Amino acid sequence: MFGIPVFGTMAHSYVQAHDSEAASFESFAELYPETTLLVDTYDTLEGVRKVIDLSRKLGARFRVRAVRLDSGDLGSLATQTRKLLDEGDLKHGTIFASSSLDEYQIRDLVGSGAPIDVFGVGTKLAILESASHLDMAYKLVEYGGKRTAEALNQKGAVPGTQTGVPAS
Repeated sequence: MFGIPVFGTMAHSYVQAHDSEAASFESFAELYPETTLLVDTYDTLEGVRKVIDLSRKLGARFRVRAVRLDSGDLGSLATQTRKLLDEGDLKHGTIFASSSLDEYQIRDLVGSGAPIDVFGVGTKLAILESASHLDMAYKLVEYGGKRTAEALNQKGAVPGTQTGVPAS
């Protein structure tokens, strides 16, 4: 609308709005071919495997540049992700990590040899540590009148629909 190019990574809610994680990856890669796919909405390593499956399905049309890890033990997950990508003939794939990172966590991850290529810093960059803030993630639990897989997730979230909020 304003001629500003769209960039960034996909949101958890985008993944959750689809019937499957694999379908969300394919749809997003079609819309934004040289993108970063968020692989940890449900199960991180299964998400990586779905990206590898998509690369095989699309062949030469697969142009996804990176996968994004946004929760859990980023060092361990990055190591396992790198192994899966390399074994899946995606050695060129970049690993992007986010998750309320600060300079100390990044230092520790780099020092540990975690194979992370890019770090996304948001909350800790924009908010003073002494200032009150709420660090949270939006998770979609219902879309188009249908429950999403988030309602059955394994990540310890307690999803629920909003009540008393008028529909727009």
